Amino acid sequence: MINFLKYFFVIALLLASSLSQAQFSFDVGYSLGSSNGESYSEFNLGVNYAVNEFMAWRNSAFHRSFSNDQIDSRYGLDTSLQFTQALQIDEQNQFKLFGGPGWRFISEGKQPPFADAGIELSLYPIRFRAGAKVILNKVVDSAIDNETQYFISFSGSGTVGN
Repeated sequence: MINFLKYFFVIALLLASSLSQAQFSFDVGYSLGSSNGESYSEFNLGVNYAVNEFMAWRNSAFHRSFSNDQIDSRYGLDTSLQFTQALQIDEQNQFKLFGGPGWRFISEGKQPPFADAGIELSLYPIRFRAGAKVILNKVVDSAIDNETQYFISFSGSGTVGN
């Protein structure tokens, strides 16, 4: 896993270093899912770095709360590459399809990969997203079921650089 992370970050940084103007967006989201039969909800706060118009590097801190009070909350970081295909509505507004692979670092348990996909509606300067994330627990432990989360989020954006 350490080698995967090294290559992941090196590739992302090399791609990012080629930009003359960095595009950042920030989002707040909410998702629902279940783990081993227990329902949970997650809140997240994400920072997205647009490497180019087709790819972003996303890092999102999250907090998971179970509906069963007997289970401790969990927290962590999701890091991923998100590939996008945009359909222009007008000069500032877009409809996008997005998806990509990532890795989840969670406070308790194994650190599984994930994949997510969804749609985004950009009504400048605000973006609305909805989609699904599949956390691939079976990759790291065959005894743990995969999880599917359904999420919504909204964000704003800004520019840093020249």
